[in-house]
Order: sequence, then structure tokens, then C-alpha cells
Amino acid sequence: GTADNAVKAGLKMAKLEEGTRQILREMIPPVGTRADNPVDPGPVVELDPGIHGRIIKVLADDPNVDMVLVISNKRPGACESIVEAVKNTPKPVAATLLTLPELSGKEYDLMSQAGVATFGEAKRAIFALAKMCDYAEYRKIRR
Repeated sequence: GTADNAVKAGLKMAKLEEGTRQILREMIPPVGTRADNPVDPGPVVELDPGIHGRIIKVLADDPNVDMVLVISNKRPGACESIVEAVKNTPKPVAATLLTLPELSGKEYDLMSQAGVATFGEAKRAIFALAKMCDYAEYRKIRR
């Protein structure tokens, strides 16, 4: 899955603080979901597309989280909630939209204009985040 691909790319999955997990448990129904890393809101995203933005805000407040990858669909409100959350966090956020860019140009444009690196598949987003980490390490070494 996505978490396995992240580890293979050299990324470490953050151990969420207990307070973060508690907030997520209150936000996400307990059936068919996961309120730990990797967070999976399950089918609730179909009923509440704004949940992605709220989850990003919670994760970004966790001191153990350095970056966030959100996997979303293009339901009305989903991309907007992601964009709004990204405005309020200094941490990098990448997104995967479960739709082809050719079929969702408006959504990809919205995300791009807000500075959210958006990909059509999670592996590409993971690769980009891993390369960003590599570059940060390179910058540390050069100083």
C-alpha cells in the first residue's frame, strides 16, 4: 500500500502523539477507518469531503509530522478543504487525486495555484516527497 511505498522510498511514518490520535478518533467513525498513521477516513469522505482539510490541520499540528500526503477524490468541497488547510500550515502537503488530470483540470488547477503538488497516483507523490527530503539533507550537508 501507500505506507509501504513511502517506507521503500526512504520516508519514515510519523508516530502520532496520543492527543492527535484522540482528535482523529473523535473526527473519524470507528468502522472501516484508521485514526493512526497512515490515517484513513474511509467512506466518510463520500459524505463529508471537507474532512481531508480538517485531518491535514490536525496532522500538521503534531510535532512528529514533517509532511502530509493526502489521497482524495474530486467530490465538491474536497479540493477546496485541502487548499484551505494548506494555507495554514508551514509543512509540505502533497496530494493525490483519484481521477485523471485530463478529466479534472479544474481541480488540478485549483490545487496547483494554491501550491499543492498534486499527482494522479500516490507513488509519484511519495517519490516527490522523498526527493524533497533528499534535497533537504543535501542542503544540510553543504552548509
